[in-house]
Amino acid sequence: MRLRHLVLTVLLACLSATWLGASPAQAAPLKVQSVDAYLGGVDLNGYCRSIGYDGAKKVVNHFDGWRCYIGTTEVGLSVAGACQWQFSPLVAAGYPVTASTNGNSAGEWKCHATAGTTEFFKGMNLAGFCQSIGYNGAKHLGDNVTGWVCTRNDGAQIRLDLHAACTWQHADKVSQGWTLIGVWEGYGDSFKINCRSVHA
Repeated sequence: MRLRHLVLTVLLACLSATWLGASPAQAAPLKVQSVDAYLGGVDLNGYCRSIGYDGAKKVVNHFDGWRCYIGTTEVGLSVAGACQWQFSPLVAAGYPVTASTNGNSAGEWKCHATAGTTEFFKGMNLAGFCQSIGYNGAKHLGDNVTGWVCTRNDGAQIRLDLHAACTWQHADKVSQGWTLIGVWEGYGDSFKINCRSVHA
């Protein structure tokens, strides 16, 4: 009796799929293939400043122990929101940007994007980029990875946009539809900034 019931159930399922215009093999949706584009460290200080605070601080050494602060006022922050702010060129291009942590400590947060494919390019020509926009060179002012500026001999300087520098340095990839961004592993890796490209 159970076998007869099972056979009838399978037949009805097949008839239903055919009636809906799909064979049983086509009824299940295909899983979209994608790769994890590892982006590395996140600029929590920059994110907090971008929304009107003085910076970010660690109140406990736990992955959810970060706060944005202004004076003595503290508010919780979204690390995923910080990753999306930091890698806004990817968000603008339609790539999902997220945050993840591999451990419980506050320093474990990293950013990721989902793309069709990704490539990594070691090193950046920061001086060359600055010269390409009318400055004499690049200088680090000591504020970790975000401390780079383009300088001129007359003393003028502007903050160096690392994403723009990667886009300039790898213009051939941009012309092929890739999105370029500047990445680093840790906030203190001021001289270890690299480029990553992603493509659908």
